[in-house]
Amino acid sequence: MNFNLLDTIYDLFSDWAKDNSFYCSKGCSTCCTQNVSLTTLEARRIAHFLVENNTVDKISNKLDSSSGVKGPHQSTNQYVQEILTGKAGEEEPVDLSRSCPFLEDNICSIYAVRPFSCRCFSSNVPCSQSTSAEVPQHYLLGSLAVMQILEHLDHPRNWGYLTDMLLVILNTPEFQHQKTTCENPHKNKSQSALLTSQKISGFFLPESEKKKIAPLLQSIFGCSVGVTTIGQILKIENILHEKER
Repeated sequence: MNFNLLDTIYDLFSDWAKDNSFYCSKGCSTCCTQNVSLTTLEARRIAHFLVENNTVDKISNKLDSSSGVKGPHQSTNQYVQEILTGKAGEEEPVDLSRSCPFLEDNICSIYAVRPFSCRCFSSNVPCSQSTSAEVPQHYLLGSLAVMQILEHLDHPRNWGYLTDMLLVILNTPEFQHQKTTCENPHKNKSQSALLTSQKISGFFLPESEKKKIAPLLQSIFGCSVGVTTIGQILKIENILHEKER
């Protein structure tokens, strides 16, 4: 998968979600924490953005000081697999106390290349560290399905939290030859906090929400990837499992 296809998937999701009315606006940053998960492709895109804008030096210390956050214990596809098999336990706790290192005056400094986890997070009501966001169920499940697709298409590369992903990516040969100065003394620790992207074993599509989510999935499945489509890559006929809530 390349950056253009990533943009296409983002746009298809935005088009599907455009009729929702959310409270979120510029400067609202409660959800901008370090617990944002993303794929390797999304992390590479952010790394390229930092290099192109000569901001690696500026952000390197923030990234390094942000490392050490406990990594996720399962990826999105692993989480959904547990739901489908009835093994899901408590949801992973989210630490809202550690702000994203890319926040500047409560505004995202990498907004143009922010990952999907940031793009889809919304709320119908004002939210804070003491109040939860509220979103329609179909929107939440549609977002979850897109996260699954992005993870599947990135398999078997790294998957994890933003700071650890970037600290590892910026210290790979792809970026070291560009003389970035993001030297990470905790690189091994960051690497150990990452997981491997997993393939989709099924989608969580309760019958009550399926009709609302279907147009989104159908539009993504039809996206071309070379001589094939995303739907053919995912082998949709084998993985469209349903489960009632």
